[in-house]
Amino acid sequence: MNVLDANAANRAATPALNQAFTAEEIVKSAFFETSFKIPIAGHPLRINWGLRFSDTRTLINNYQTGPGGVGFVPAEREGGYQNFLPSANLTFDITPKLVLRGPPARRSRAVRWRPSRPAPGCRTFSIPP
Repeated sequence: MNVLDANAANRAATPALNQAFTAEEIVKSAFFETSFKIPIAGHPLRINWGLRFSDTRTLINNYQTGPGGVGFVPAEREGGYQNFLPSANLTFDITPKLVLRGPPARRSRAVRWRPSRPAPGCRTFSIPP
């Protein structure tokens, strides 16, 4: 066996079943988008909004420790999730050269920075008022 030929060496090697797996993900999505204008006090408010639906399915094949911790047995897991993802953008022309623009948003509860819980290895300090 030529050890410099990585593909042949990998095919010839004894598989480490605790590290062997396949993962398949199937994603189906649909998107709707529209735009329109509304006059407010003689100035246009442009609105662009849309909605995306996403359906994700996963299939994972791997090996798990066998009964009594001896050997490995094949395992298969299926999962997935669905979500609706809205989007919007508002643009208001205050003057021909001054434009106010931004997306309406809702703060996500899943992602929140907390200074009291920094990443491991990071130092924090407070500056007194």
